[in-house]
Amino acid sequence: FPKDEKIVNLPEPGLRVVKYNLPPGVKEKTDISLPQGSLLSIAYASLVEKPDPVVHEISAAVAIGVPDNPDDVGVIMEFSDICDESTAKEKATNMVKTAMKDRNIQNYSTKSASVSSTTSKDHYTSVFAYVALFE
Repeated sequence: FPKDEKIVNLPEPGLRVVKYNLPPGVKEKTDISLPQGSLLSIAYASLVEKPDPVVHEISAAVAIGVPDNPDDVGVIMEFSDICDESTAKEKATNMVKTAMKDRNIQNYSTKSASVSSTTSKDHYTSVFAYVALFE
């Protein structure tokens, strides 16, 4: 397995959870049409900051690497930190580039999504960016 995969063996033979994989042959959809109550798989980045007198920017980003070859497995990367939105997006995208290089996949496209917010001295602040996986 490429080194960016995190594998957890489950007690049931033949089952495992692999984090950071984008299944082969995925296609982008902008409309989620699932029945109410359906389970939705997501990969996400999030960060929560408690009230603090020092106000700062927090950001979360997700990025995907989609191989041009539909038989190849792509990657999903997440990043969150105390930083501006463009830095978070750049970090997630660079992690995709590194993972695709480790997999010897040179022809691929990247997509990313990010969000940022300024913390508050009076309230909790959170950021959340995600990629949904569904059929």
